[in-house]
Amino acid sequence: MEIADITDPTTPALFSSLNTDGHASGIAVEGQYAYLADLDGGLKIIKLW
Repeated sequence: MEIADITDPTTPALFSSLNTDGHASGIAVEGQYAYLADLDGGLKIIKLW
């Protein structure tokens, strides 16, 4: 998973990244959490800030 700073959409910059256990198949963000579906590692809940 990679998080980009898109303050200026014309020049997005990598803010952070996270290696998952396998193959990420989907992601949803609600508030300060990201919910990452990983085919090998199951559901990951990541606090973004």
